[in-house]
Formats: sequence, C-alpha cells, structure tokens
Amino acid sequence: MWLYPFRRQQYALMPQPIHGSGLYGKEFYKHYYSLRHFLVAEVTLAIGGLIVTWMTFAPGLFYLA
Repeated sequence: MWLYPFRRQQYALMPQPIHGSGLYGKEFYKHYYSLRHFLVAEVTLAIGGLIVTWMTFAPGLFYLA
C-alpha cells in the first residue's frame, strides 16, 4: 500500500484476488510457488538482493583469486 496513511487502496502490477481460491497458510504458499512466473520473480529478486548485499558489505571477495 504505497499511500497507506492517506489511502487504504491497494495497487498491484498483476492484480488478482490473492485468497480467491480459498487457500490460506501453508497451502496458499504451496500453490503460490507452484506458479512458475511467481517463482521466477521471487528467485530473481532474492538473488539480486543477495548480490547487492554482497557487493555492498564484501566487495573485496571478488578479487581474492
């Protein structure tokens, strides 16, 4: 919610009812990560975050060899 204190409206790049299928908890996440395009997006963002963190806090590790 980008404008949370001012608006309670939510925005999404690919809007869809999150719990429209009636799944909650562990079953929801099993279904969510079984969808390939969400899995690719999550893994790409996680790897990108790890690379940024690594380059920020340990940039000299690339030059050890």
